Amino acid sequence: MNVITPAALVNPGAFEYQANGKIVRVFDTNGTGELLPIEYKQHADDNKFALQFQPFGTVYAEVVR
Repeated sequence: MNVITPAALVNPGAFEYQANGKIVRVFDTNGTGELLPIEYKQHADDNKFALQFQPFGTVYAEVVR
């Protein structure tokens, strides 16, 4: 089963985040709080990823549980 959870910022300068599980998709929130899928670069560690730009709002990750 997949769940969408907030991602934790681990390196602000590089926009690197960590989630609790293997990442399937990544989302950013817009001004009205809607989840919008965004591109990301997966790290060798399945639960870490980096964004190529500063997110607009809160970053969420869809992870396998």
